[in-house]
Amino acid sequence: MSETLGPDTEDSVGCESESREYPERSVLTYDWETISRELTEKIGPHPDKKDYFDHICSEVLEAHADWTNDYFYGHDHEGKPIGMASELADIMILTMALAEICKIDLKAALEEKINYFMEKE
Repeated sequence: MSETLGPDTEDSVGCESESREYPERSVLTYDWETISRELTEKIGPHPDKKDYFDHICSEVLEAHADWTNDYFYGHDHEGKPIGMASELADIMILTMALAEICKIDLKAALEEKINYFMEKE
């Protein structure tokens, strides 16, 4: 779980007060299959799939709390990323791990869903 964020948190920034520079390499160009496998190995399996869903739900609640409190980007005193952006990243990482364990081609599912939304009138 993430630390509680507050006004005295080091390097915490609200969304409107910081312009972000992002690396030239887009997250969309990553080799998602390799990353999913490696992350799943690194974070280790939860005892069962329900635990992944529970963990994802807790990260959604943490992201919502950060959004409610205007804590979008930041780092704690040890340099750990915190804030809504970090919680959204946790959600994606756990979702990728769950998809890997369930043998779901998440890239194909995303492409299918994006195409559906793009073609929807």
